[in-house]
Amino acid sequence: MDKRKELMKTILARAKEKVKATKKKPLLVLCEGWDERGLKAAEFVSKKKIARIVLLDQGGKVPGAASQYNVDVSRFEIIDIKDQKNDALKKELADVLFKARENKGMTL
Repeated sequence: MDKRKELMKTILARAKEKVKATKKKPLLVLCEGWDERGLKAAEFVSKKKIARIVLLDQGGKVPGAASQYNVDVSRFEIIDIKDQKNDALKKELADVLFKARENKGMTL
């Protein structure tokens, strides 16, 4: 087995151990839910039952991208950030991101 596969296997095993140690799966929010790499990663994480997935959409890009990259998004929550009903959630997510990155120089 090459080093890259071995590293991924180790990371996956550790992630599964952490999920088992907690009662609730972690929540993973992907900012650009239509990105191919993000969609493929979300699918992988979901299939391995490592985390719950939320894809942030921007005007309906996710369904088309998911179809293009052959990813089943039915098990993900999709939130359209351009929809005004999600303004409060958008602010909450921005605040969480800011707090996580504030010490690295991020500003609102």
